[in-house]
Parts: sequence; structure tokens; C-alpha cells
Amino acid sequence: MEERPPSQPMEAWQEVDDESARFMLSRRQGRELVVAPTWADAALSKEAVEEELWQELALEYIRDFLEKKEKAYGDNLKPTTKAQIILNAIEEAAASGHFNTEEVAMLLHGLVKLHISLSEHVPKMVKSIYQWLASVRRPEHRLAKSILPLAEEHPHDVVVTLLRCSPSCDRTAVVLWGVMFSDGETSKLVMNELVRVLEDWPLHRTSTADRDNTAVYSLAATRALREILNMDTCVLAVKKRFPHLFLAVLFQISFSTQHTPEEVHAFWRECTREDKEPHEPKRFAAYTMARLLARVDCLEQLAAFERGRGWELLISPEVHHLGLTLLAGELKTTSFELRLWILHAMKRRLSREEPRWKIAAMAFILEMLTCEDLREQDDYIVRLLPRYLHSEDEMMLDLLLRGLLKMCDGRRRARKIAYLLSDILALLKHEEKYLAMLALVLLIRILQCIDRLLNRHTAREMAVNLRPLFEHRDATVRLLAIQLYMDVMDFTEPIEKRHVRSEVRKCLIPLLCHLDDDVEEVAEAALKTLTFAAKFLKKEKLNRMLKARKKWRAGEYLAKESGRITKLYLNQGLRYLNSPHEFVRLAAVRFLALEPMTDDPSATISSLAVQNILILRAVERRRNSTFGKHTVYTQFHKAWQRMPSWLGSCWWC
Repeated sequence: MEERPPSQPMEAWQEVDDESARFMLSRRQGRELVVAPTWADAALSKEAVEEELWQELALEYIRDFLEKKEKAYGDNLKPTTKAQIILNAIEEAAASGHFNTEEVAMLLHGLVKLHISLSEHVPKMVKSIYQWLASVRRPEHRLAKSILPLAEEHPHDVVVTLLRCSPSCDRTAVVLWGVMFSDGETSKLVMNELVRVLEDWPLHRTSTADRDNTAVYSLAATRALREILNMDTCVLAVKKRFPHLFLAVLFQISFSTQHTPEEVHAFWRECTREDKEPHEPKRFAAYTMARLLARVDCLEQLAAFERGRGWELLISPEVHHLGLTLLAGELKTTSFELRLWILHAMKRRLSREEPRWKIAAMAFILEMLTCEDLREQDDYIVRLLPRYLHSEDEMMLDLLLRGLLKMCDGRRRARKIAYLLSDILALLKHEEKYLAMLALVLLIRILQCIDRLLNRHTAREMAVNLRPLFEHRDATVRLLAIQLYMDVMDFTEPIEKRHVRSEVRKCLIPLLCHLDDDVEEVAEAALKTLTFAAKFLKKEKLNRMLKARKKWRAGEYLAKESGRITKLYLNQGLRYLNSPHEFVRLAAVRFLALEPMTDDPSATISSLAVQNILILRAVERRRNSTFGKHTVYTQFHKAWQRMPSWLGSCWWC
């Protein structure tokens, strides 16, 4: 993948000592170059004096070189022709060994200093610098400094070309990155270009001045960034561009965790074939993120995140959203400016029609909105959430419900979130029990905070959606649903309560069936809620029976109610006959005393059914003249005959 130096005689690649340039110039010109010392030289270090001398030699050398070429062509050469001649000479040197590394360094450095390196030649010059440096024993050669003015004038071409030359960021590339980050102004320009490559997953598609449109993998920029972060000269540039670098690496982790294309895996295997400990892309990006946080002095946040095993959560596809939430939570202790910037950046990402951004953006938005000084920013997200509450992505739903639970910490915010009640209620029917449970907990939290805000429509909607959860297989869901049902009655506006009574009546039989729930906490909650419902419906006699814990008497009381209400109770009882819970079927039989239940697989239920049928028939024969068509048994028998055939084979949930 990397471009290797072309083959040529070994002597052409031998590095010369510090005096070789002076010797070559005197040998070619037939004279010695004398540099007159000045008073300022005393203040310069030996290395600085030698560097200044070398640059003068390089300029003198290239002028001499070009002068000879102009004489050969018999005319003054155009700048573009001069650049092409020098680059051709360097290529010929690679094949013939006519020049050595020091002479090539002079040609390239002089080409830059004389400002005859036109933009279309920059990629070719960067490749030459990289290739010739890769050939020497010590890549920290003065030739590397030739890339600095190129990067200052053409940062895009230099960064992209270097990533193409060395996507694995070998030793030579590290030296060149180090040179570019040794200068403050150049480092800013280079960092901006690096961020652009980092942000595009998996490929940064661009074209350089030589019309090369070969895509660059963003992971190549991540490897370069990892090496740059080890340099002391990068600190200032990293701190100034930290938010952009943070988001770019964060999204790389998120994208690679969700899905990494096979072409990226192939590229990464090629890049890491010489690594002592090769890591998969998402883990390498996570290590880079850790180093980035350490560089900007977020050591406390980093330590807390690691104590919570945040990295393992972050790179795990199943709990990736929890890792994002944990990381965002630790960054809440950073400056207000940084948090506000991240919040707005994530909002922009969320508005894009790109599903891969959604999870990471939503995790950070919800977490940042829990900050006290960012509360004024939550109107936007509350308006946006209905769209995502109907998502089919379980990770997104889990993220939203957990985030809203944290946000719902006061009456003001609870009133805002209350506008989402219909969307949250729809989640009560979700197949995943933990999502239904989270939705229940959130609804309870909202009601606890808003204090008597429910109108008739909201209260009825909540009642309708909660009642089926009484039969949920999970005891915790049943408990929360029953408790929340009582809160709905309690938090309904007094003037609206009469419009909700019809829905409350429909909960009496379901709650009655749960008085003997096999989970004691659920049974107690059912008794408490049924008692509250009796008070809500102004059924004082039923209320007294329940307070005295006379459960069977309460069932008899409901069975004796006549007319339309009795039919309602009978139909409800029918639905509970096929419940998966034995205690519910037992309660239904006690209430209805059905003949079809005499063959129930449970001996207790079938025996009780037979006994109740015999008792009910005897009572009915004695009282038939009084009750006539309105007896409980007659009402049930007609209801059973009218019941569709499919209803007997299913249960209401």
C-alpha cells in the first residue's frame, strides 16, 4: 500500500555528513563558499548556524543547477518548466544514482525557497520527500524540513498526499508530521485538514492538485493522529481543535462499532501487519480517544470513565449506547463553552438524514440537557423526540427513555415531557419487557412531578393502555402498571373525573383477579388500587369490603350488579379464563363459575368450577322467579353463546 523508494545503486542512498554540502558546492563551482560571520551569529546555536548555512548552500546549488539547464535550453525557463525539470532530475536520480540524498535535499529545498513550486507539483514533491527520506538510515534528515513551507501554503495537498504515501504512518511519516507540527501556524492548518479526513467514514473522497482522486481512509488519519498526540509540539493545536477532534474520533468509534465494511477490515489488516499488538479498528480508535482526553488534561473524567468500564461498553454493539451515555456524563464536568459547543454540534448531526449519527448524537444531547446551565436548550429536543419515540431501533428507544428519566427532575421539565405522553404510552405495548418497564417508570415519574395535570383525554388514554399490562408475564411490569393506574386516578383533574369513571369500571375485574397474585407485592398493589378505584367510583360498600380484606365478598358484590355493567364484568371475566397465570384463571372461575372450566388442567380450578356451578344452579332455581333473565348465570350463558369461536382460544394481554 505504501509507495517504496525506487530501486537504485546503494551508494546513491548513502547519507553524507554535515560538511558534505559545503564540499559538493565547492567541488561543482570550483570555489569555496565563505559565509562571513556577523555579530548575531554568536547568539545562535551551532545547529542554527549550520542550518542557515545549509539553506544558503541549497539556494546556491539550485540556482547553479537551473543556470546550467537554461544554457542548455538557450532561453529563460518558465517557473512551471523549472519545477518540472527539477522533479524530473530527482526521478532520474532515483534510477541512475546520479545524485545522493544530500543533493536531492538541496534541489527540493531550493525549489520551495525560490517559490517556483507551483501547486500542481506539490503532491509530487511530497512523494519525493517521503521516498527519499525513507531511504536513509536516519529519517530525521534536514530534507524533512522542506515539507514545512509546502504545508503552510498547500495544507490540503500535503496532508492528503502524505496519508496516501503512508496510511500506516511509518517512521518516515511520523518525522514529517512532527516537522509540520513544530510550527504553530502550520500546525493549525494541518490539523484542520486532518479533522476533515477524520470526520468522513470510512472514506474521505477528495482530489489533490495533480487530479488524483484516490480516496483516503479515515482510519489512516486516526493512526496519524495517534502518533501526533505523542508529540509535545502538538499540545496547543490539539487543545484549539479538541471539540472537532473529539467528535470525529467519537463517531469513528460509533460507526466502527455499529458496522465496519469489509474493505475497511482489509485496509486495516494491511496497515497493522507489522504491529506488535494489532487491534481492531474500533479498539484502536478508543485508544486514540483516551490519549486525546489525556492530552487536553481531562484526566479526572478519563479515570472515572475507565472505572465504570466505559471502554468495554463503548465498543460493544449491544451496550454501545450506554458507553456513549457514560462518556457524555463524565464530560458534564468540563467547561460550559465546551458542553454548549458539543450540544449544538450534536443537534446539527441529528438533523442530518444519516442514521449512523443518530445514536451518538442523541446520547450526548440527552445527557448534556441534564446540566443545570443548559436547561434552556431542551425545548428543541422535546419537539424533536416524538419522531424517535416511534423508532423500531430498540437501542434508540432505550436511550430515549433513560434520558427522559434523567431530564424529568422537576415540575417545569415534567410539564414539557408530559406532551409526549401519547408516544410514551405506545411503548407500553412493546414486545421487549424492559422497554415497557422503562416507559412505566417514566410515566410514574412524570405524574409525580406534574401534580394533577391530566385532563379527561390523557387520563382515559393512559387507563386504556395500562390495563392490558396487568396481565404481563413479568411481575415487575404488572406491579408498575397497577401502581401507575392508581396514580392516573389520583392525578386526574377533579372536574374531569366523571368522564373517566367508565374506564375505571373496566379495571375492577382485572384488579380483582390479581388480589391473589403469586407475587405478594403485586397482590398488595392490586388491593390498594382496587380500593382507590372503589372510592373513585363512590362505591362505599365495595370500599368497606376491600378495606376489611373480604376479597370474595367484593367479587360477589360486583357479580350482583345488574344490567349493562354486569355484562361488562362477565365479558371481562371471559377474557381472563385463558390467562397464563393460574391465579388469574382461578379468580375468573370464582367470579363466573363456568362449565367449560370443569376440564381445566388444574385440579383446583376444575374442582372449584364444578362446585360453583352446582351452587349457582341451586340458587338460581330458587330465585328464578325473582331475577328472571337478569341472573348472573343467565347473563353469562348468553354471553358465552355470543362469544366468537376464536375468543376462547386466546387471552387478553
